[in-house]
Formats: sequence, C-alpha cells, structure tokens
Amino acid sequence: VHLQAAPEDMEPEEIIAKVADGEYEMTLIDGHYLGIELANGAPVKSAFTFGDQKNHQLAVRGEDVKLLSTLDAYIKANKDVKQYSRLYAKYFTNKRQIRLHHKARLKTVDGKNMISRFDPLVQRYARKYGFDWRFISAQMFKESRFDPDARSRAGAIGLMQLMPSTAKQLGFKKIKHPPTNIHAGTKYMNWLYQKFEPELPVVDRMWFTLASYNAGLGHVLDARQLARQMGLNGDRWFDNVDKAMLLLSKTKYAKKARYGYVRGREPVDYVRSIMKLYASYINIIGLDESAQTDPLTLNDELEILNQDLKKLYADLENHPACCR
Repeated sequence: VHLQAAPEDMEPEEIIAKVADGEYEMTLIDGHYLGIELANGAPVKSAFTFGDQKNHQLAVRGEDVKLLSTLDAYIKANKDVKQYSRLYAKYFTNKRQIRLHHKARLKTVDGKNMISRFDPLVQRYARKYGFDWRFISAQMFKESRFDPDARSRAGAIGLMQLMPSTAKQLGFKKIKHPPTNIHAGTKYMNWLYQKFEPELPVVDRMWFTLASYNAGLGHVLDARQLARQMGLNGDRWFDNVDKAMLLLSKTKYAKKARYGYVRGREPVDYVRSIMKLYASYINIIGLDESAQTDPLTLNDELEILNQDLKKLYADLENHPACCR
C-alpha cells in the first residue's frame, strides 16, 4: 500500500465519502471518524486496524490554566450523565442504526404491485399537494423504513420523521398515527416547495425541497448563494449547489454563511439516495396510473388501523401481566 497525504483542507467525512464513491480505493483514518460515518449510513467498512486503541485528550496552551480547569470540571460533571451516554452511543456505538442501513432492501408487499401498506394514504396526500406518490414513498422509506413507531434521538416522530414543533406550526397536534403523520409530512414538503421560485426547473426545485426537509431551508439558501459566489449555477442541485453544501461543513465557509455550519454530507447523501430509490420505485410500479387514482376508502383506513392494533396486541402479549 502506497499512502498519499490527503489535502489539508479536506474533512474526514469528505475522505470517507470519496472511498464510498469509489474515487479513493481506501483510506487510513482514526476509528472514531469511521464510527461516526458508519452510523450515518456510509457504505464503507473497516478492513484492518493499525496499532492499539488510544484514549482521546484535550490539549490547551500552558498559560490557559482557567480554561483547563473549566474543561476538567465540565467533563467530570457530565461524563456519567445519561445525555453523555446517549450522545456517545449515537455517534460511536450505534450498531442498531448501522444494521438498519445494511439490511435496507427494496421490497414489494406480498408480491403485489405495492411499495408499502401505506400506499393508499401516500396516494391521497400526494395528490392533495401535487406530488408523485412514489416520490413521497421513497422519502418515507429513507426517513423511517416504513416504521410508524420510528423515533429519532432528536425527537422526530413517525413515518415522515417530523419534529412535533414543525407539525404544530402546520396545524397538527398528534402526529404518531400514520394518516396524520403522512399528511403533515407531505404538507411540510409542499410548504418548503413553495419557498423556491416557480421558474426553477421542477426537478431541481424538488431536490432543493428534499435538502431543506433534511437540513433546513436556511442552509439550502446559504448553499445556493455560495454556489453563485463560486461561479456555479445556484438553480441546479447536482454538480452545483450540492458542491457548495459540502463546503458549508468547513469553518472557512460556515462562518460567512447566514445560517452557519451544517453537516453538508447528510443532505447531499439524502437527496441522492431518495433520487435512486424513487427511480427504483418507478421501475417497480411503472406507469400504473390506477394505483394513483383509486380513492382511499374508509375500509382502507380501517384495515390499516386494524393491522396496527394487531401489532399492538402482539407486543402486549410479550409483556408481563401487570403491564397489559
């Protein structure tokens, strides 16, 4: 193996991303960086390890006695609290999240021409707000793997992984129930979509909307502005605004942006993965327009509710009697 130093201004996540994309054959990098990117779904793996495991330390200048004392006190007070354990697990030992990424597979339901059992609900609300229901389904899979009970550490809830505060602003109070969650998530997508100029290419307007759903509207606006400053096209996502978004994870660019730092790799990967999944769903469903126009009947909703209740009762059977 012939090692070549990476550029000094390249962040570890960028290097790992280049390995994932096949641009670099491999890289030699600190294990904690790899752990973070694996938990975020990077399609790479550790091949071998050099040396023994070493602890991390903070270094300060010798004359910064007060700073050192403050840091020591903070670490001592917080290293054993629950929040520390949650954060450590999220970024370094989240094996469950890594397994979810590796096990994710494109599936149909019972061999039928369906994407998920929530298709009728997605079709209803996609029609209401003018989206292709297969596009919303791809986003839903990316967000929750079609698990209505999914909940992130940040507090996002349900199939569309909405924050309760966002749902409340849209007029929704309880968003755990699938119909409400899908409705709220699709309405939020429409709200974001309307924030971009109507004259934009429709496809790029959709990519901007997705990136905003993931990273926040402000960061997308920053990336568009930065792209123009770099001589790129601020109206195009791929190979233009996405490149600027990656730069916003660098201090040099983030400190000049209105909305500051963002893990740019996340929205870039988010958009790309949904785009690929959307294309796969189109191949599965094809041009079956009947699937998009059949009305969602009360029986459809009752059937979905019935399936949820069966799952609930099955879960209760596994609990002690006192919990039933």
